[in-house]
Amino acid sequence: MRAIAKAKTKPESAKERYARYIEQVQEVVEHDATLPAVQKFAVTAVAKPRMTQSDSWNKRDAVLRYRAYGDEMRLLGAKLPYAYHVEFILPMPDSWPEEVKQAMDGAIHLLKPDTSNLCKAIEDVLVAKDEVIHNISATKHWGRTPLITIRKAQRRVGED
Repeated sequence: MRAIAKAKTKPESAKERYARYIEQVQEVVEHDATLPAVQKFAVTAVAKPRMTQSDSWNKRDAVLRYRAYGDEMRLLGAKLPYAYHVEFILPMPDSWPEEVKQAMDGAIHLLKPDTSNLCKAIEDVLVAKDEVIHNISATKHWGRTPLITIRKAQRRVGED
């Protein structure tokens, strides 16, 4: 039935395709304009786990943590701009001595989870169609308390 319906519909012209694309770009710009410049959430970031079909019935801890993280971010009202910079402050382990914590507070985080998987997780959790994300930057640091800071980034070269 779909093939018949598809065959009967007039194919979209190039002019119509370009007009639709320009409209989609404008929708992305308008979406970003509605969001605050900075959003802060006192949540421990979770990396996107590698998932399989069995995760629908086999409740692995990594997948449960990821899903709880997504629920918490949505519950707090987090919105991801399509051009963003995100800073992840990851908590230091309780087992570290106080002098190590003092030295590492605010220092760059060089251990797992990796930054790209943290970004994948936040994108999958907060954006339905992540192909529209066009400008990404991220950093991760050690801190005493967890924090995720999302900032709107430039849309085009030369824009503030």
